[in-house]
Amino acid sequence: DGSTSRGWKLRPIGVNNAAWLLECDHREGWMLKRVSSKRLGSNIPTSLENCDQLLRKFPELLKDSRLAFPHSTIEIWSPNGQKRFKSDLLVSRRCAGVQLGRLIADLDLSKWQDQERLESVCAGVGELLADFHRQYSDGGEVMYHTDFHPTNVLYDVQTDSLTVIDLEGMGCGGITDDVEKFAMLMKNMVGERYSQAFQQRYLQMAPEEILSANKAERSSSKSTAASSAELLYPLSSLASATPTDRAREGFQTLSTLAVPETGLDAQKSVVTLAWLISPSEELTAPKVQPVRRRKAWLLHQSGRKEGYYLQHVPEDAYGGCGTSIEKKCEEYINEFPEILEDPHLAFPHCVIPLQPLVLKMPSAGKVFVAKCACTATLEQFVTEWRQEQKDEEELKLIFRQVGIQLSQSLGKYTTPITPQLRPSCVLYEATTGHIAFADFAWPGDAMNAVSAVDRLSKALKLFADHALVEEFCEGYAQTQRSRRHSAWSHGCWAWGSPRSASSDEETELHYEEETELLREDTELPPSECSTM
Repeated sequence: DGSTSRGWKLRPIGVNNAAWLLECDHREGWMLKRVSSKRLGSNIPTSLENCDQLLRKFPELLKDSRLAFPHSTIEIWSPNGQKRFKSDLLVSRRCAGVQLGRLIADLDLSKWQDQERLESVCAGVGELLADFHRQYSDGGEVMYHTDFHPTNVLYDVQTDSLTVIDLEGMGCGGITDDVEKFAMLMKNMVGERYSQAFQQRYLQMAPEEILSANKAERSSSKSTAASSAELLYPLSSLASATPTDRAREGFQTLSTLAVPETGLDAQKSVVTLAWLISPSEELTAPKVQPVRRRKAWLLHQSGRKEGYYLQHVPEDAYGGCGTSIEKKCEEYINEFPEILEDPHLAFPHCVIPLQPLVLKMPSAGKVFVAKCACTATLEQFVTEWRQEQKDEEELKLIFRQVGIQLSQSLGKYTTPITPQLRPSCVLYEATTGHIAFADFAWPGDAMNAVSAVDRLSKALKLFADHALVEEFCEGYAQTQRSRRHSAWSHGCWAWGSPRSASSDEETELHYEEETELLREDTELPPSECSTM
């Protein structure tokens, strides 16, 4: 607009690193979205071509205050002007308000005032969509949004107004499921009441010819609502998948969570976190419990057995090793698909990127999410146990079982070419005696140089005394000896390759070195600790 760049800020939005808000105080601002400048097929127009066609048919699109329709494009060229890149930037006006999904996360739906407020907003969305379908039809053919979901609807609290964004795909692809998709997502997110409020208002306001056309089309073709929802929310498509299916999906990246300058406050963001992780499930009083000595939390919802272990990892955790944490997790999942279903390992299956609200603030890192059936850590259990002055001998048995379980878990996921899992946190469910491990060593972690048992013993020493750590070591050592003896008695190495005299000697030397390292760090007598 001819103004200087002073005071303008560029803020990324969304999860694909393809959209930004260009804004300045006391000015309108713009939304920029990167789109491909190449056709996906000879008969499929680019986003820019589709917008041009739509504006020729409906020039009033640019004047509709309820829509943020692209009005300009910026071609992207190389600095020397010799090469045009395969992307363009579509420019539309910046709209006030927050995404409807964010509004839902901020509401307290246990209060009747927020319930009525959301119901009214959903009804307003139904009315807006019906008018959109009525106004933008070409010879009786409705121009559907084609990607109508809560993230593409903005709600401005101050003016009680709604705006629809992400319109460059309008009328494309033969997708006609605007109503079905939005209704299904609202039902899964917050319940039938709000889904019906949307649908009923739409049915009241939509023209009869549109409803008749929709009915005829639905009877002859399958709606894309389900598949679109799975693309929008990756985790919901994994809910009923097999381990192999999950591995095929790869490591999932969820929507970005904005955090203040002070960093992530899981307690204040608990509703948003629960919604991001399980968008297809109704929220039932989610709660987070901080994990002592680490930037992690246990998230559980009322009436559900399964919860999640959330771990905040700063951006500098990569240690310059060149391998991202996400990549390492994905490698494990591909190698061992069953690891995602192992109840004894809280292994990350998705990540939530954190976006600082302050532009000058360095990256806020990421939150890695793992399924977890335990509601407390072993440290918390030990603290409560001693406060009640219960039998120490029973506590020793629990620590011995932790060592046994660690040996068994490592045996499942260790091969000559796969790095050993190295957990440093033990989760414990007192009602069932269930044990699980979390907080694994990441690429670049200084503790990667030590063994799994050594890393975990260091963590146990922070809250457990000498006798308890001794029981843990003995449980681990006893199971290791049993596993080695079982493998050797069948005349083969643990991974199935034939054994030789030289490999026997190398293995014995390896276990002697590992044992000495553990004795030194746990300060246990040589006769009382072994990693064999």
